[in-house]
Amino acid sequence: MIPIQTETIALSISRGIDFLEQRQKSQGDFSCVIADNEALTQNPREDPSPFFTQHILASLKEVAGPRAQNMSTKIRQFLLRDVCPGYIWKFWNKEHPQSTLILPDVDDTSCIACLLEPAEFPSHQTRAMLLGNRNSVGLFYTWILPRLRHLLRPQTWMPLYQNFKNPRNIINTIKFYRLLNNSDPFAVDTVVNANAVLFLGESSATKPAINWICQVVATATEASTDRWYQSKYPLYYAIARCKQSGVNGFDHIIPILTERLKVEIDAFGACNNKVLDTALAANVLASFQPSCRQLDQAVEFLLSNQQPNGGWPISVFFHDGFNPRVSFGSAEMVTAMCLEALSKFTKTRFSD
Repeated sequence: MIPIQTETIALSISRGIDFLEQRQKSQGDFSCVIADNEALTQNPREDPSPFFTQHILASLKEVAGPRAQNMSTKIRQFLLRDVCPGYIWKFWNKEHPQSTLILPDVDDTSCIACLLEPAEFPSHQTRAMLLGNRNSVGLFYTWILPRLRHLLRPQTWMPLYQNFKNPRNIINTIKFYRLLNNSDPFAVDTVVNANAVLFLGESSATKPAINWICQVVATATEASTDRWYQSKYPLYYAIARCKQSGVNGFDHIIPILTERLKVEIDAFGACNNKVLDTALAANVLASFQPSCRQLDQAVEFLLSNQQPNGGWPISVFFHDGFNPRVSFGSAEMVTAMCLEALSKFTKTRFSD
């Protein structure tokens, strides 16, 4: 294998930044696409959401330079404008015509809150809302609703009232979820719990979620324990982010997941021949095994699949929880994930 040159990666990152700058909207957010098949080609349509935008912000944190910082500033401003009472977030942004029909959720809230600066929002409110949104064994429900645990946290009472005070919205929400067969208010999902740990950190309150996620990885049941992501790659990426933020409860499963990823990477450097899966795997390996040859192969695959416009092709990131034919993706988010992987690779291989 010919050694990867730092100049090659630098040029690729610059082209990727060009692509993202051209695609960032005036309000600071980026596009999300929903479609009726895995390839995101059947009836694709825009689905405005802060979720993919916040993932781009997370990836840009690893990319050096003023252009990445400028895009990041615009994203944070957008996310702060899109907040719900109690400093929690929904998957659809406020401009979405059906935004009043869905509930706030732990996944969006955790991912967004962990990226904001402490001075930008009252994080104690967000923490209280999430800690009250757990089941009897301490796992985090996916949907944020008034729960019994919230009764122990008076600071959550007014935000919950503000979010659910409109009877018409509540009725419409019930109808909406029944229409989609997505009416389980007690659902728990692994990636969602991992992202809750990412924001809340390691504590007695998050230990049940950490233990459950470790059990899922140890038993290789990742795809069946999350109705949305249905894949090991987003979970491993979420675990890596937790570890990098100081969560040590996942230490004993890190060797398990890294070895699995190394096996998944084929002779061409790809995971499932998908750019996004490969980028997620490369990000994890760059964090924990930066000198392995599989990481070099994955980086070569990413470099060879960059498109003429500087971006990378769109790929499904998650599915509708109860209709797997409905898929969600973003070429901008895939591009940001690739830039994150390339930036991490550069730091581990070429830094003094």
